[in-house]
Amino acid sequence: FVIKNIISILHIYYYLIKKFPIILNKKINPKGRSDIVFNKYGKIIMIDYAHSDDAFRNLLTSLNLQFDNIIVVYGCGGDRDYSKRSKIARTVSKYSNFQIITDDNPRNENPKKIRDILLKKSKNGISISNREKAIKYGIDILSKNSGLLIIAGKGHEDKQIYKNKIIKFSDHLIVKKYAKNLR
Repeated sequence: FVIKNIISILHIYYYLIKKFPIILNKKINPKGRSDIVFNKYGKIIMIDYAHSDDAFRNLLTSLNLQFDNIIVVYGCGGDRDYSKRSKIARTVSKYSNFQIITDDNPRNENPKKIRDILLKKSKNGISISNREKAIKYGIDILSKNSGLLIIAGKGHEDKQIYKNKIIKFSDHLIVKKYAKNLR
C-alpha cells in the first residue's frame, strides 16, 4: 500500500516536472525498493526487491502507464515457492516490453531450469544466466532508446547464492559500473 502511494506521488511529480526526483526517492524508499539509481537523457534505471507476483504487479502496473519502453531484468530464487514462477513471468511479460531472465539466488536448484520456466511464460524475453551480463545487456538496450530499465529481485542484497557458494554481488555496483557511459 505504501509503495502504491509513493509511486502515485512520483507519477504526479513526473508529469509536472518531467523527471523522477532521485533525491526524494532515496529519502522515502528503503534501499532496494523502487530505488532510482540512474536518471539522465530520458533513461531511468530502477532497482527493486520485487520477488512475488503481487510485488511485480504493484510495481509495473503504474509504471506501465508512464513509459513506452520498459525492460525488466529478473529471475526467481531457488528452493522457494515453485508455483509463483509462472505467475511472475506472465505479470512481468504483460507489463513490460522486454524481459531479460537471469539467475537470482538459485541455491540448490538448477538455475537453467528456473530460467526456462520463466522464459516459457514470457512473451518477449531472453535468458542470460550471468546476472552481471544480463544487467549490462539491459543497459546496452537502454542506451539505444529512452525508457525504464528495472532490475528486480535482489534489491539491497549484496550476495548471490549458488548451492553452498555465496558470491559477493550487488546490482547497485553493477549498474554503477556500466551506466557511467550511458548517454
